[in-house]
Amino acid sequence: NNVSDMDISVTVNDDGSAEITQVWEGDFDSGTENYIPINTGDIGISDLRVSDEGGAYRTTDNWDINASFDEKARKCGINSTNTGVELCFGISHYGHNVYTITYRVTDFIKSYTDYDGTNFMFVNPDMSTFPTDARINITLANGRPFGEENAAIWAFGYNGEVHFSNGAITAYTNRALHGSEHMIVMFRLNKGIICPTANENISFDDVKDTAFEGSDYGYDSYDDYEEAGLLETVIGFLILAGVFALFIWFISLFVRRARDIKKFCAEAQYYRDTPNGGNIEMSYYLSQNFSITSEESLIIGALMLSMINKGYLEPLT
Repeated sequence: NNVSDMDISVTVNDDGSAEITQVWEGDFDSGTENYIPINTGDIGISDLRVSDEGGAYRTTDNWDINASFDEKARKCGINSTNTGVELCFGISHYGHNVYTITYRVTDFIKSYTDYDGTNFMFVNPDMSTFPTDARINITLANGRPFGEENAAIWAFGYNGEVHFSNGAITAYTNRALHGSEHMIVMFRLNKGIICPTANENISFDDVKDTAFEGSDYGYDSYDDYEEAGLLETVIGFLILAGVFALFIWFISLFVRRARDIKKFCAEAQYYRDTPNGGNIEMSYYLSQNFSITSEESLIIGALMLSMINKGYLEPLT
């Protein structure tokens, strides 16, 4: 099954509840039902309605996930789970379909000590059929426009955009969703625009800080981000300059050492006796250290010749 396009419209009421409409367009060739999992937590889900090109579905009170294809056809219902609910509806007929799903979320927006706001997952990676592309449009039922002067917005879980557009909040994907991606939109409102019935004894900034953990967001404003970016650039430049200076120092050290060894060898006098009192290991170490030899086999030959000279070894034909 494939949902090529998912359009989600959200209307926020004055009491903080929201009417959400999802329009799915895609091809469905297997299974008996579609479902949308929602982690309810401290929100409520009700008033599920589903329709397709053939008309409205009948809502049942007790949804049976094990029912047959025909038993689920043109019906919808809410299935309770350990973490929340699943909004279920029958595929009804295989092939190309356009479904319209509407439901109500109570306490969608809550009143915090500083702002009113929400952090809601609109596209869940665990839904029965994952969309290829999705768009979200959020408006206020009282007609007040969203804007930078009275609201702030963030989004998580997908590659795309979120911004204010014609008094609404608009979020959309820039490429196909896949894997564990999802679509979360978080926004806050100044006090007085609506009157949510749910009150939280914490600040919205606390909610925002928690949401920011592990996300691409790390700063409260673009100015802070720009300032931090400049600082990171300067620090990066200093580190790069330090690495380059260290590299030059090592090169100069190597060149100076090679020059000193060459000068030392040029000034050395011819010496006929065994060097270093006959200590072959010491002579080999020095010859390596002064880049006179790098052949490890030479010390083996020298030690064998020394043992032959001392009578410890006897060469035989």
